[in-house]
Amino acid sequence: MVIDDLGRTFGKLRISLTDVCNFACVYCVDEDTPAVVKDVLPAQKFVEMVKAITDEVPIGKVRLTGGEPLLYTDLVPLVDGLSAIEKINEVAMTTNAFQLERKLDDLKAAGLNSVNISIDAIDAATFQKVTRRNKAAAVLSAIDKAVNIGLDVKLNAVIVKGLNDHEVLPLVEYAMQRQVPIRFLELMDMGYLHETGASKRFSQQDLLFHISERYEVQQLERQPNETATYWQLENGYQFGTISNTSAPFCSDCNRLRLDSQGKLYGCLSSNYGIDTSAAMASSEAMQRALKTALLFKKIDKFSGTTSSMMAMGG
Repeated sequence: MVIDDLGRTFGKLRISLTDVCNFACVYCVDEDTPAVVKDVLPAQKFVEMVKAITDEVPIGKVRLTGGEPLLYTDLVPLVDGLSAIEKINEVAMTTNAFQLERKLDDLKAAGLNSVNISIDAIDAATFQKVTRRNKAAAVLSAIDKAVNIGLDVKLNAVIVKGLNDHEVLPLVEYAMQRQVPIRFLELMDMGYLHETGASKRFSQQDLLFHISERYEVQQLERQPNETATYWQLENGYQFGTISNTSAPFCSDCNRLRLDSQGKLYGCLSSNYGIDTSAAMASSEAMQRALKTALLFKKIDKFSGTTSSMMAMGG
């Protein structure tokens, strides 16, 4: 069995389809960092890999990330292929949603079940400061369409101290009006922020203090294997916090990652990718690769990495 001393195995798979993005968010990339475009795997290869992985560990959910997954040419065929795998019961995607609206119908028809949409500000000027793109209107429109066609929608927001922390309450109230959960993600010590992220981090405590100035906030019990802790307001609305640093969740993490080159990662804070080309040769080889990936999971908390989130996915 693929299991470690803490009883952890892999139950969810994240596939970073591409390491390029059409946004340049300040918490992800330095404005001066040049884009490096690599060849990515075709949809059928990803499907074959996922089938081989699900034969060895109880993966039930696949999440497509990037970079920006909507830039992956074979996205619709990939969703179709993944949703046809017997052991996969949910195909999800995390996206900046700039190109989402026109692709939503095809993606839902192919089997996409849910979508997490990044929205770091409602105010257009602040949105542009965070993402370095003037695309707030397109993202907001895509959110409404995703909700209206019946996809399971969650919103993600990264709050950077001194940049968009004044948008916390507007984001909560925007999500509340649409009755979709929003999760606030702490800034992660990745890529060019590996050594300096702490100075820009808006912690879970900061966030809760900000929201409690207007609402009563009650903590809910964190569900096993979940990255998010959820909180409930007095009107029943629930939002989440994903706090790698101030409230880590590594001890029961069940996520496995596959990058655009077909390398496996047991942890987001690992710089070491395991080549799956040899692992595809047999069940025994895949088990060895997965056991190796499991060794890279942290015991208690995220340690950061020099790898960019654009390459690894969030």
